[in-house]
Amino acid sequence: MRVFQASRLQFATVIYGLLYLVFVLLASLPSTRGLIIENSRPASMGLELALTQLLFILFLLGLIASWHSELIAGMIFFLWYAFVWWADSFSTRYGAGGGMGPALGLPAFILGILFVVSWFKSTSRKASRH
Repeated sequence: MRVFQASRLQFATVIYGLLYLVFVLLASLPSTRGLIIENSRPASMGLELALTQLLFILFLLGLIASWHSELIAGMIFFLWYAFVWWADSFSTRYGAGGGMGPALGLPAFILGILFVVSWFKSTSRKASRH
């Protein structure tokens, strides 16, 4: 029988994912949306909300990938962080503000780096055993 076992890196990613889920839920509720997204340009709020939800789905793909391949998970988190920068740039230019996305996404970028380093260490250990 195989026992479910998560690494500390995966545990940290789950904690970050739960905090991210709270952010997405707060942004989705009309009563709390103003706390998350500035109301200066209401027409773009729907697009920003959609981008936030799409980025969350991409983050979840990275989280799921972390159980299969640390390298793929790290690459997905790198891609996610690049899209966070793009969405923040878009939001600053056309939307309701922006500016905090890259700062709030930095921990996930660091997790991506740590996943790639972990993958590299595990492959170098396997190569040295042969």
